[in-house]
Amino acid sequence: MAPTARPRYEDPHLYAEDILELAEKVQRAATVRKSIAKAEVENAVDRITQNAEIRGLLPDVLEILVDTVTTMPCYIDQPSATRIIKGLIPRKKVQDTIAIKIIGCLGNGPRKPSSAIQVALLRWLVMVYDVLENPGTLSRMYSILFNLLDMMSLRSHLCHLLSLITKRSSVKPFRIQALLELKRSIGEEHCLNALIHIYKTYYPDVIIDDPGIFRKGIFSHPDPEWIQNVFTIQQSHAALDLQQPGKSAFKVDTTTEGQASKRRRIELAVIPRVSTYQAVESSVTLEEVQSAQDLVAKLYKLELPNQLAAALDSPVLQRLLLLRPSDTSVDRIDNWLSAKLGDAMRVSSSSSSGTITRFGILLSKILDYTRMSRTLLPSLEEFLRKYIHVWDGKLHRDLILELLSFVPLTSYDDLSSNYLAPVEHLLLKSDETAAVALLRFYTAFLRNWAIQYAEKSPDTEDLTEETNIIRKFVKHVGQVCLQLQHTLKESAIMIDGILSFYESASSLPWDNSLFYIELPPDPLVYWFVFVGDAMALSRICGILSSYKTGFDIAIQRKSNDINVIETGGYPQSHVTHFNGFLMDICNCLWRSRAFMRQGAEPSSQDPAALGCNIPEPVTEQLSQAAQSRGEQLRSLFSFSHSPIFGNLAAECFRSLEEAQGVKKRHSGPVTQPSLKALGTMGGVKMSHLEYRIAVLKDLQEKGLMGMGEFMYNTMISLRTARASLGGATGKGK
Repeated sequence: MAPTARPRYEDPHLYAEDILELAEKVQRAATVRKSIAKAEVENAVDRITQNAEIRGLLPDVLEILVDTVTTMPCYIDQPSATRIIKGLIPRKKVQDTIAIKIIGCLGNGPRKPSSAIQVALLRWLVMVYDVLENPGTLSRMYSILFNLLDMMSLRSHLCHLLSLITKRSSVKPFRIQALLELKRSIGEEHCLNALIHIYKTYYPDVIIDDPGIFRKGIFSHPDPEWIQNVFTIQQSHAALDLQQPGKSAFKVDTTTEGQASKRRRIELAVIPRVSTYQAVESSVTLEEVQSAQDLVAKLYKLELPNQLAAALDSPVLQRLLLLRPSDTSVDRIDNWLSAKLGDAMRVSSSSSSGTITRFGILLSKILDYTRMSRTLLPSLEEFLRKYIHVWDGKLHRDLILELLSFVPLTSYDDLSSNYLAPVEHLLLKSDETAAVALLRFYTAFLRNWAIQYAEKSPDTEDLTEETNIIRKFVKHVGQVCLQLQHTLKESAIMIDGILSFYESASSLPWDNSLFYIELPPDPLVYWFVFVGDAMALSRICGILSSYKTGFDIAIQRKSNDINVIETGGYPQSHVTHFNGFLMDICNCLWRSRAFMRQGAEPSSQDPAALGCNIPEPVTEQLSQAAQSRGEQLRSLFSFSHSPIFGNLAAECFRSLEEAQGVKKRHSGPVTQPSLKALGTMGGVKMSHLEYRIAVLKDLQEKGLMGMGEFMYNTMISLRTARASLGGATGKGK
């Protein structure tokens, strides 16, 4: 009878405890001869490896299985042992003890595993190097690994592992001599030549002879698909995030070209890597830095690498230059970049894909450096000034725009003619995505200026020009936003882009008089109020609330001019106009006095109201239309009647009724008279003010934070009422 084929699928009922039991069963079979039938062992190995391919193995299971194949005598057959090693897929980082056990089993001797098992284990150790819990453990065992190089069966994987853990401190004269003698005795071997080449990069003047030829990519990962599966498993179990892009901020990337991914190989071709060729034995080089503590301890002893342009791709070198600033270092980077960007001027969308890719990588690396330094290098500023006039507005758009957002303040005319006008010409005539990219560019521009000038003050230096530039810029953006609102009024991402800009503009450091409150255009403010989008209305209310805080801070600042103390240095007309925004929105949402104007009635309480800038004849026609339907225009935008908040207010009131357990329920929009009548009929008893505060609280809980911020910041009486009511208007707990 033919043997039954073993199933190749995951058993959904196989849990961690089952895998642990299976691993222990395999270990017993390896320790005690014929204690478990061969078929059972093979079945256990199959189930372990199948599960490992999908879920990975926990550290305790991994340790048991490594113990099983490294402890002699081992009574399971070699094919089963080999399958076990291939199935050692770690769910978490590989512990130091496992790496030590594997290294300890290498070599010749009666208590050592077979040569084939040693090769498989060493290859596995190379494969899991990127997920070792502490790679430094292997560095401490460097001498043991180096002394095994005379074993022909292990040599290729040993050279690979040594290439990963070799540091400048590992390169000693006696090891160089040993490698050269080994090369003379065994002849040309690519792996050995490649290791000698690595040694040569650390001490180029020590080894005179040519290290010999070796295959490009000889130290590539033995099984890229396997390690990618490991990364996927570990990510799904939230154990590691090693496959995400990015490098350690405090360690030089020593990845060789062979080990690197395709993109990383291109990066290495575009930006020079950190290399210190003039090092002597007493030198302290950047390649030796392994952590933040290392960098701090060696900060003033570190030698700068030969090519400082490597800072574009090395976070640790960036930090060194930041902590040890030098005009000379910046000039060296700028000179390299100037030559590199000269070639980039000719790159366009019609260029080859490889050229476009390399240009994009160069820009992304420059952007990383610029984010760190917060300033544009002179050569980059000059490049952007020229390139923007030949740019098509599409190629690497996000990178170009973010770099442009770091352009320094010089004069508004220069800013407008050399940067803003060309960018707007390209993006405003394009599609919706381009227009939103323009808004993001404006927002980044303003944020970068705020960061750059946050610590400067007009009290200590003349910043009049800077203040005027920022004012003109914000005012200009307001006009562009009006244009976009007119052409893309149905676009949700356009609405978000405009509001995001004004959220940044309203959150500037107002305690610094350098920053002047430039209000959004009136049509833009009122459009967001009446566009019919709850989140848009909440956000514009939050923006106006932030501006009010800015005015309050300005008024609190001391002024030598008694005529401007009450307005914080702003013209009275400017403050009055802003108060008109506040009054109009309060009239619509809170006071049931929509579209009322200053002095519209003899007893008017609307000293600054603008009536939402709607002409009186239009207001009269709207009022007549509302009356014909039995409604009052003034109250149609309150919480109960608003087309935006009506349903939310009704839902809030129902929850209040349910919390109080009343039988008499309210029907229709809640008003002050209806609430009073409801209370006398056994329904919810609360004042109209309590009801509106409850709705306001409910809107905030639903994420419409701007509504509460605006109301409580605008009306002092409302803050007092909320404090006196406490939690009485809550929904119940």
